Amino acid sequence: MNYKIDDEKDTFYLELLRSIREKIEKAREELSKEKLERRHMTFYEAADYLGYRDSYLYKLTCHRKIPFRKPGGKLLFFFKDELDEWKSKRRKRGRRAAVVRNKQ
Repeated sequence: MNYKIDDEKDTFYLELLRSIREKIEKAREELSKEKLERRHMTFYEAADYLGYRDSYLYKLTCHRKIPFRKPGGKLLFFFKDELDEWKSKRRKRGRRAAVVRNKQ
């Protein structure tokens, strides 16, 4: 977009618009990064991501051993960051149990 600049007032407004556009683009990039980090997954996507069979993931959700959401009362959704945190806690707990078993 090329505009004819008549005076200093026009220059001021053009610079202001450029500044606003840059801020909007920066905010858009940050939101897209955040969206990727906190992306929700369906039941089958979560099973693939974790490497579990559907039946095992269903068992974990039934016993409420894994974090999930059920917003409409029907479909299950999972958040990647919550699953990652859950996996890391589970690994740590598994290592402690193995150490205890080896000591006995």
